[in-house]
Amino acid sequence: MKQMPANGSNEALYTREQINDYFDYISFPVTKYSIAPESARTEDGLTYLSALQKHQLSQVPFENLELHYSKERHISLDTDDLFGKIVASKNGRGGYCMENNTLFGTVLKTLGFEVIATGARVLLSGGSGGW
Repeated sequence: MKQMPANGSNEALYTREQINDYFDYISFPVTKYSIAPESARTEDGLTYLSALQKHQLSQVPFENLELHYSKERHISLDTDDLFGKIVASKNGRGGYCMENNTLFGTVLKTLGFEVIATGARVLLSGGSGGW
């Protein structure tokens, strides 16, 4: 169940229960790290963010199994769908880069970080990088 931020934004956030489930899923040591929304832009916030990112990257794989092995081949960027697929299902799955990054971005927003989504592409060595 999504919660809406107090600032009147339409952006969906995760509930405290969902955040706790996420922390459990990525084995994040909440007793070692803690943060308040007002400290997200401090040095403590950077330390917290670095640790959180390491746990996210080590526990949530980038994969595209849905495309190859699902009958429906349905990809959703809805935050609740992503939470269900990646965290609540407890099946060790991750997702496409956009799925993983949307989940992680929503977690960060819920924790009080400012998140600016942007696009990117991989440039292989010797590639032109053109479209």
